Amino acid sequence: MGATAAGATIYDQLTDADRQWLRGAAADLRSKLRRTVSEVVASGRLLADARKRLGRERWKSWLEREAQIATRSAARLVAVGNVFGHVSESTLLNFTPTALYQLAEPGVPQSIREFAVLQAQDGEEVTAAGVLEWLTIQRDVEPDAPLKLATTDEKLKNKTVDPDEVSAEDNWFILRDLIGSDGTVHLSGFPDAENEDRCFTGAFIDGAGRRRVATGATIEAVVLQLAGKVRKKVCVRCEENKPLDEFCRRSDLPDGREYRCKVCERLRVKNHALRKAAAG
Repeated sequence: MGATAAGATIYDQLTDADRQWLRGAAADLRSKLRRTVSEVVASGRLLADARKRLGRERWKSWLEREAQIATRSAARLVAVGNVFGHVSESTLLNFTPTALYQLAEPGVPQSIREFAVLQAQDGEEVTAAGVLEWLTIQRDVEPDAPLKLATTDEKLKNKTVDPDEVSAEDNWFILRDLIGSDGTVHLSGFPDAENEDRCFTGAFIDGAGRRRVATGATIEAVVLQLAGKVRKKVCVRCEENKPLDEFCRRSDLPDGREYRCKVCERLRVKNHALRKAAAG
């Protein structure tokens, strides 16, 4: 591999032996860091399992006496394990350890985490600096960006639509149709013991006594599941009406998903990077 201009500057005035050693050391460090990433995630999952078995108070004592890990460090590892425990090892290899910790910090939007995983799956390196830039880019959202939740395929026609009104109207019609089809609907809420969030459950019993059950983070999601509907929304960029799974999660928005679909969001970030590179 030919040396880049930056590499030539770094190794200038060094002996061949030093250059060879430094290149070998860099390769060794990259290999160790890749192993560290997998070990960080695995350690976080072990600590989470230990906390579940012991309870929080005894877990803290166990950390100090047995594992000899500071509570703060253990909590950060648990957060990494919770966020990235489902990610394949081949994907994790493209994260730096600092990027994992940064992405697992409280308050980082889930959409940024999902976007980072998509980038890593494409073989792109995910660094802490890159995460900071994505967070900055995400704040650059049109103040009047429309949000449309729909259950039928259609183009976005009214760009000034109130997302809450659209969501409520759609779901009341769906609920009315369910009840009107000679069936019974039961809806209830309950606390989730795992993450202490409010969850909802629903059951639909049709005229023949057949029963369907659904659980979700919102009543809206439960009703859509009971009705057998695919939850969709219109992307503000391509204006395609797509299943909600094609949008990254974002808890501060009314429907819990990003304004743009995953494809458009990735294009936006890449175009931003290209403009920044051209300007710099």
